[in-house]
Parts: sequence; structure tokens; C-alpha cells
Amino acid sequence: MVSVSVADGSSLWPAGEDADTLLAGYRDMEHLFPFVVIPPGMSCDQIRQQRPFLWKAIMMEACHLDGPRQMALGNQLLKDITEAAYAKPQNSIDLLQGLQILISWFHYSLNSFQMTNLLYLARSICMSLGFNEKGQGLMRETEYSSQCLEQMRAFAGTYYLVTVIFTTNKKPDALMNTSYLEACCRILESRMEYQTDELLVWLIRAQQLSQSISLALTFRANTTLHQTSDLPMTLIIKSFQQQILTFRESLPPHIKSNPSLVGHQHVAEMLLYEVGLQDNTGLSVTDRLEFLWACARATQAFFRNKFAEPLRDKPRFICMCSFDFIYASLMTLKLVTLVIPGWDLSIVREELRFEDLVDKQIADMHQIAERRVKSYFARAAGGELPDGLAQDPFRKLGEKLKMLRDVLCGQLDMGFNDNLAKAATTGAMTVTDATQGIVEDLEGSLWQSLMGAAADWESFDSIPFQGFVF
Repeated sequence: MVSVSVADGSSLWPAGEDADTLLAGYRDMEHLFPFVVIPPGMSCDQIRQQRPFLWKAIMMEACHLDGPRQMALGNQLLKDITEAAYAKPQNSIDLLQGLQILISWFHYSLNSFQMTNLLYLARSICMSLGFNEKGQGLMRETEYSSQCLEQMRAFAGTYYLVTVIFTTNKKPDALMNTSYLEACCRILESRMEYQTDELLVWLIRAQQLSQSISLALTFRANTTLHQTSDLPMTLIIKSFQQQILTFRESLPPHIKSNPSLVGHQHVAEMLLYEVGLQDNTGLSVTDRLEFLWACARATQAFFRNKFAEPLRDKPRFICMCSFDFIYASLMTLKLVTLVIPGWDLSIVREELRFEDLVDKQIADMHQIAERRVKSYFARAAGGELPDGLAQDPFRKLGEKLKMLRDVLCGQLDMGFNDNLAKAATTGAMTVTDATQGIVEDLEGSLWQSLMGAAADWESFDSIPFQGFVF
């Protein structure tokens, strides 16, 4: 047994056959985040010696079905990375890759303040390491070494994480410039050092498309940017519709059904068609209703992809894809509470079935929590969980979602439509943002119902909303 006590950080980390097994497990899931690739011939001991932060991140991620152990390793890695970045400053691609995996797979245990800071830390490391046009020099594409390609993946991975979070949260100022990214994708695609480089390029292109849509509509809505406000909204929509169609038709057949790629495409559609939710866009009633139904269809398609398969021991998505899930969930809430002429809420609610979607996620959360606890008991000697880890974050999240579901679904027809739609408009990064933030904007008996539904509501507020894996 490997101890999960956090008192002695050195005792946490796996060794010998245990570490080799975890590395093998990570390699089976490596394609889910193709921005960090372990060379096939590199042994566990070599990674530990040459890339200590990356090695620790791999060990942490590979424990995804052992809840207490992963929590302990993740917390220790967060402490180590924070110390390396601030208390004992060091910049290295090892630190960046370890940070990327931590964000990708452990963000369910981070609050929104931590998440934002870690993302900016990743961007800062990229800048410090010279991952840009100047840092790469003027070498011809045929001369790029494996080290240069690894740096390009690391830069692309930082862009990917930033856009997954900030695009749907409508924070354009936090997004990254894409000029150097284009060169990275072109070179990685032409060299194709690893098979996963092709998927990497298409994941980036999907996020670039979403970023373009988000930025264009944000600028269009900004009345101070007069130069972008003259184009008819329908023309903007049609242009992006064609771009989405071109993207979809250009996908190679063998990755066309990749779950992450499919999900990102539906998010791009939701970002585009949510314009129908806005009142002051100059759209005709007919166009607005058309876009709203297109948004509803995209939302349905997103959830079909999300729940296409039952839970398995191996995830279908990285944890970070849960930000797209949050966005789609809030979009559903907006659509089932929107009151405008011609928008039949009874039909919309029957089509989207908001309560059923939440029920599926709650069931998944509880099932994941059960697996994570059972794996711990199967590995550990003794029958008690470590202090502070008695209840898995996934189970806590499931319980909070259930409370929110019970109240919201009971209130949809009780005069709170405008308030719900208004509250759901703001992007959410954590469960506190997505639940407490919603209910604080609601009035009267809904707030009282929430407080009556759970006397210990506050005890859940530190549990992040990003734990939607598999």
C-alpha cells in the first residue's frame, strides 16, 4: 500500500511496479490530451529523473479511479508547482507540462480564482520560455527538432486550455493571440511526429472557430465598436454557418467522430445561435426563432454526444471538457425559460428535457464517486478513508446538483422565467458560480425554497462545478 497522508510529501508518490502500472494507464489515455506526449521508449524512471513535474502529473492523473489517492497527489503537485513558480522560481517545459495536466485532470478540486491564476501562470511560462515566433528563430520547417515540436505542442496546449474556459465564459480579453499558433499547427501537421498530432491540430482549429465566433459577436454587441456594427446579423450568422460546415466536411474520416471534436463543434454552434436569446440584435421574429431552434438542436446534439456511452473505466473526455458541459447546461436553462412570442415553452421543455439531463449527470457523479472509493479500499489496508477525504468531491457535486434540480425544475412555471434567464446568462467556472450565482439573482420564494431544501447549502459552496468527466 502507498500512503495517502499529506504529512510527508515524499511518501505520497508511487514507486517500482506501482509507478510503471500507472504510467501504462496514462499512456492509454494520452490521446485525450495530445498536447503532452511521452516518447514511447521513455521509461518511468527516466521521466521521473528528467521531468519530475510531468512525472508527478502523470501519476496523479492515472489515479483517476482512486479518489483519496488522487486528491492527495493532486494537492501535493499543486503545492510543488506553486512553490516552483513563485517561491523558488524556475521556468521549464517540464513545469509547464505538469501544470497543463494538473489543470486538465484535477480542476474539479480547484476554485475559479485558482483556475484563473494557473491559466495565466501557464501563459507566463510560455512567454518566459520564448514559445513564439522570435523564440523559434528563422529555421526552415524541415529543420525543426523534436524539442521544437514539443514546445509547439506545449504552446498549443496552453491555448487550448485557455479557450476551453474563457471562450464560453465570454472573457475575450483573456484569450490568446493566434498568429504563432497557426505556424505551430502547420508545422506539426506537416511533420506528424506522433499520430496524435493530427488530432491536436483539429482540436486547435475547433477552438479557433469558437473563439472567432465569440469575439465577432462580442464586438458586434459592443456599441462602441461602430466599425463592426454595420453588418447585418443574418450575414454574420451565415458566414459562420459556412465556416462550421466547412470545418465539419474537412475533418478526416478517422477522427470525424472523436467525442471531444464533436462536442467542440456543437459548442461553436451554440455560441453562434445564442444570438437568438438577445433582444436588441435587429433580427426579425422569424430569424430569431430559427436561430433559437438551431441553438436547441445544437444543445441536444451536445448532450447526445456527452451521454452517448455509459461510464467506463477509461474516460472519453478530459475533465476540462466539463466547461463545455456547464455552458450547454446553462444554455438549456435559458432556452426553457425564455418568454417571447412564438417560442412555445411546453414544446421546448419537452424537447430539451432539462431535468433528465441533470439526472443523468447526477447518476454519473455518484457512480464515479463509488468507483473512486471502491478502488481505494481495494488498494488500501484498513477500512477508513483519510481525514478530510471521507466524501468524494464527485458525490458532493451530485448532491448539490440534485438540490438545484429539485428547486429549479419545480419553479420553471412559477413566474421566475425572466430571473432564471438573466441569472443563467453569466458564465460559470465553479459550482459556486453556477449555483450560488444563479440563486442570488432570483427573488422571493425561490430563494426560500433553496434555503429550505438544504440547511447546509454553504457546506457545498467550495466544491467546484468542473468535475464532469468520462
